[in-house]
Amino acid sequence: MLSKLHRLFSGKKVIGGLEPLRKPEWNLQGKPFLVALLGRYAYEAHSASNYLEEVLGGSAISFPQNLNEAIESAVVEVAGMVMMDAMSDQGVNRVHLPGDPWQKQHVAACVFGQYVGFVMCVCAQAEGVHLDVRKVVLNVITNLTMAHPETDFRSLALPAFSEFQGLLEVEGQTVDDWKESANKLVQLYVLQWNNDDPDISKIETRELFSELFASMLRALN
Repeated sequence: MLSKLHRLFSGKKVIGGLEPLRKPEWNLQGKPFLVALLGRYAYEAHSASNYLEEVLGGSAISFPQNLNEAIESAVVEVAGMVMMDAMSDQGVNRVHLPGDPWQKQHVAACVFGQYVGFVMCVCAQAEGVHLDVRKVVLNVITNLTMAHPETDFRSLALPAFSEFQGLLEVEGQTVDDWKESANKLVQLYVLQWNNDDPDISKIETRELFSELFASMLRALN
């Protein structure tokens, strides 16, 4: 496992033509969350690059060379993947085109994805990265609205962002328990990438995220 991470951060080419994530100048020693998050990001970007090259005929994806920009991109990519997987698992259409109805399930998905991204931002900042959290969590929504023009994105994303802010501010045992569970699950999910404990590695985090999102959907009814 350490050899895999060394390959991702060593400055060599990552399989698939991706530009390397460069470890030395970023000083990631003693920052396990950042290392694991960037590892997950590299894996997802590699998969996306293969899709672009083999299916769409596009070019390989490049990593940002600035650490803060790389972490911002990693949060958007990884939190967006969690959001989209949870939508699929709960039967919420994850393909949204201009003209499609923007339903309460989509708003809930955006709030869910933003919260996942928010927790990632908090953990990343605890290891010394300074992020524009508002910009990052708003950009998580682009995973769902990428087919929309900028004007549509604003009209869709800003109300969802307001709902997300409400989630941060609201108190109560049920909501507090939900947020505590989400906080722990996000950290577990990211750190699984950089973990050798088989009991932790085998935990099905996708199912747990799906359950958290399902509880949010039930609260709409």
